[in-house]
Amino acid sequence: MVWEKSCGAAIYIARERETLWLVERMQKGHTSLCKGHVEAGETEHDTAVREIREETALSVAFLDGFRERIEYSPEPGVMKEVIFFLARAKRADTAAQPEEVAAIEWLPFDQALAALTYPDDKRILTAAQAFLDRRGMGRYLEPAAGSPIPFQDLLSGILCRDVGPVSAEQFCDDGEGVLNRYNVYRLTAGDRAYVLKASDSEEVRLYERYLSAPGLPVPRSYGSGTWDGRVWLLLDYVDGPDLRDFADEMTGPCADALASVMDRFWGATETERFDRYMERVRRRAKCLADEPVLAAAYALFLDRQSTCPRTLCSGDMLPCNCLFSQGRVILADWAFGGVMPYALDIARLIAHGGDPGSHPPFPFSMTEAQKRELLEQVYIKLSQKPAWEQYLLDIRLAALNEYIEFIEDALLHPEEPRDRVFDWYYSRAAALAKLLLSGDK
Repeated sequence: MVWEKSCGAAIYIARERETLWLVERMQKGHTSLCKGHVEAGETEHDTAVREIREETALSVAFLDGFRERIEYSPEPGVMKEVIFFLARAKRADTAAQPEEVAAIEWLPFDQALAALTYPDDKRILTAAQAFLDRRGMGRYLEPAAGSPIPFQDLLSGILCRDVGPVSAEQFCDDGEGVLNRYNVYRLTAGDRAYVLKASDSEEVRLYERYLSAPGLPVPRSYGSGTWDGRVWLLLDYVDGPDLRDFADEMTGPCADALASVMDRFWGATETERFDRYMERVRRRAKCLADEPVLAAAYALFLDRQSTCPRTLCSGDMLPCNCLFSQGRVILADWAFGGVMPYALDIARLIAHGGDPGSHPPFPFSMTEAQKRELLEQVYIKLSQKPAWEQYLLDIRLAALNEYIEFIEDALLHPEEPRDRVFDWYYSRAAALAKLLLSGDK
């Protein structure tokens, strides 16, 4: 018996909140996933990368944790082993290898599954889709080998020592099916990992003035450097999932993190960031000119902001900006931070919690019971706080602002088509506005 080995991948791309899968219409008449023979000296990944490039002209990023194996006999006396990985395409444009591939198509899962000729390929595609469903769309890393950024010089300069060779990977995200590549990088030097992010003097000052205090649930800052006219902030790399798929075990650590920051800086008097915030929310109110119910409720929100107690806030406390690591929640993004009304961060964290049963969770996964438990635990842990009824009202008002933020552009441009994002946020804004105006506690 002669054994042969091939490697390939189930390849997908996120487009318009939909996952599309690549299938190859082969010259021999069947339709399959991309794969090919292992050549001498190649690793399994080497073969998959080469075959994908040769057959499709695509560059891809592999997802950790997916490796599926099949075997079959293509002819008498021959057994073939095939290893499949899961790969994300960096672009949709393809070029079929004419000697083997007649055509390449990007198809939704059901259509791709129906198009595949062989049961083994169907099983691999089904496993790949299930893997994405369990994992959810989200944060991942791509090699940044072609970047012009002088990572080694920046890292050595900030740390004031020669760090030696540095590998760099760029943070990307395909939450909601929309691909984003951020100006944020994981740098590895020796056995240490760091995060280098394009920042500004305001975030650097926030770390220096507030976030360097011991015991805070934030990444450690090593300082900053400049390159190409930009400020670059160096932080500890925190390994762990974000909170977009919220689990019960995250509730206590998340409440600890929120309450510790709120308590530490309760009553802070700095006004610069608050003034910019108030300018922005007053401008937002203009989008409600043709929405009398929302406008009346939003006026309650605006009226409360000047008297609402203030503390240090992230300004962007979405679940994707918080990390769960070694039993703690780390509040990772302070680019929009400053002293603002205390209810903003907790409201932003819970307002976007949607149906945990959707894949990927939209916008993020958090049940109503988890929201309630988190609200209660934060309140219990706070040593400085308003009465419970006022606390709930403040968070509801801040949540209304969250919902309206995400429909603001559509309300200002009513001629543009509206999608499920608008529908989701508008329905919640309308229901919350009605509750607020009813006076129901």
